[in-house]
Amino acid sequence: MKRRPLNPKHLTKIANASTFSDEREPPFRIGDIVQLNSGGPKMAVVDFEDGHVIVAWRNDEGSAEELSLPRGCLHRISPLE
Repeated sequence: MKRRPLNPKHLTKIANASTFSDEREPPFRIGDIVQLNSGGPKMAVVDFEDGHVIVAWRNDEGSAEELSLPRGCLHRISPLE
C-alpha cells in the first residue's frame, strides 16, 4: 500500500470540541472520574466554569493538581454513584 500525505483541504469539520455532545452519555457531575481522550491520569471532576470542566488529580509526588479543560477533551471512566 502506497502512503500519501494527508491534505487538510480534504477534511470536513463535523463539530467543535467545546460544543460536541453525545446524547448517549449524560452530563458530567462533580465526583465523576474522567480521563483525557488521549490518555493520562484518572481525574475527578471538581467544578464547572464557563463551559469547561475543572478536574483534579494527584501527581507522581502526591501533590494535588487542578486544571480547566473543554468538555470535548474528556471521557467518563466511572460515574459518581
